[in-house]
Amino acid sequence: MPAINGDNGNNVIEAIRNQTAILGDTSKTDAERQEALKFVVHFVGDIHQPMHDAYARDRGGNDIPLTYNGRSTNLHSVWDSGLLNTRGLNDAQYTQVIQALPAPDLGSTDPVDWAQDTCHIAVGVYPNTSTIGTDYTNQYRPIAEAQLRLAGDRLARLINETLS
Repeated sequence: MPAINGDNGNNVIEAIRNQTAILGDTSKTDAERQEALKFVVHFVGDIHQPMHDAYARDRGGNDIPLTYNGRSTNLHSVWDSGLLNTRGLNDAQYTQVIQALPAPDLGSTDPVDWAQDTCHIAVGVYPNTSTIGTDYTNQYRPIAEAQLRLAGDRLARLINETLS
């Protein structure tokens, strides 16, 4: 579970809460609310990416060197973009793929629960070898895509609730 106690509120969970509060505060300037929206979008995406909720000791997979599809990289990078880039789609095409996935159960509205769910995914995606490729992609790209769909749908719900 990502640290949420003893870190003086310096974590993605509190960042989502703080920026959402600014976004919903009509006494804030448009510029402040626009900036808050950018942070909310970024942080909600981050909290659904398993390496962002992974082990601090390896800096979320950054310290796990790998050869992925013949290229030197690290586990964090594989999850940030490597798995998705294997489809060779542009953003518009990938958006269609993600939107075509079954609508997920959005579950809780609490970012703590989102982080816990993603953390449970993270512990299972560490490979037992330093060379990965098609088999790893076939196993984990569907999870990455499902997390994208879930993040987008939760983000939409959060923004709609905040601005209504």
